[in-house]
Amino acid sequence: MDKDKKPGILGFQTKDALKGENMKISSDLRTLRTNYKEIKLHLDNLEREYILSKASVPMVRYNLLKDMIKKVTDKKILEKLRSWIAMVSQHESYHSSSGLLEKCKEFCEKKPSRENVDPQPKEHRKSGISGLLQRCKEFAGETDQLGKTEKDLQLLSKQEVIDDNEKKRKEIKELNEKFPRILSRLEQLSKGYEEYKKLPFTTKYTKMKEMIKLVITDDTL
Repeated sequence: MDKDKKPGILGFQTKDALKGENMKISSDLRTLRTNYKEIKLHLDNLEREYILSKASVPMVRYNLLKDMIKKVTDKKILEKLRSWIAMVSQHESYHSSSGLLEKCKEFCEKKPSRENVDPQPKEHRKSGISGLLQRCKEFAGETDQLGKTEKDLQLLSKQEVIDDNEKKRKEIKELNEKFPRILSRLEQLSKGYEEYKKLPFTTKYTKMKEMIKLVITDDTL
């Protein structure tokens, strides 16, 4: 009997099919890890600044706390989180990289002709092209990483590929669950800050400390 044949539903998949699945999962996981690392940096900075602020007198610390809240609940951060959550909910968008890579390849290889000249102003064309080229570079980097993943998979047995797929799916699930929790915490922090603005100084000061502590002590984030 073929040593790569295993009982159960997964056993009926070929090793090549499982490897292809692994490459897609690995690509998804790299994206999620990068996004999580970016947002976690903001949370780590919040915790670090909160701890350092303890050395300041209340009047000074009050302003430091205000700045911390404003910084971590910046509109750009919240919008980025919302966009990541929306991307996760549309799972099919995760697997479009091959099509995008092909478009980038076509764009980079194609020489512009007079018939294809964009009628937009030169500065607009330049901005759009540079943005697309940047995305092409990012996708090219993704292609290199996929090549490395494929090479690594050659060394694994079919069961090891199955196990690796399951391990990565579990991590993807855990990361996907973190983003909504982080967004909820930061939205609560932002809302609370606005609600407590009219309170007396001492009450406001205490509330801000409590709100920040809720974020930095949450082990589920």
